[in-house]
Amino acid sequence: MRIDKHIYFKNRLRICKTGAYKYFGVRRNSYASSIIERLYDYYCRGSVNLYWQYLKYYRREFNDFRDFLDKKHNLFPNEITSLNSVLLKHKNLDFQPSGSIGNLIDRGEENSVEDIFDSFLEGK
Repeated sequence: MRIDKHIYFKNRLRICKTGAYKYFGVRRNSYASSIIERLYDYYCRGSVNLYWQYLKYYRREFNDFRDFLDKKHNLFPNEITSLNSVLLKHKNLDFQPSGSIGNLIDRGEENSVEDIFDSFLEGK
């Protein structure tokens, strides 16, 4: 799920570089695999497990994990019910350097790279 420049996704076994290669039908060590690898790094590398972060830093401040998602990340109740999981990860794209991947992602098209990679993260 994407909210402005924040990405929330549930970390599953197939959400890894090898799983991205399989999902997009790309062979390793090819030009297409290098592009998929860059997209994976852009969206998933450096993501934070929110449940672990809640347990380590915010357990005393918030009553439970749902309260943490509500008050710390300002999510709506329907988003909290869909995202409430121990496997929930978060990445903030505000601090990403501008580079070739940012130019590759065209937000104006209907089937943009951004939408296709979101379908990979959501498990569709």
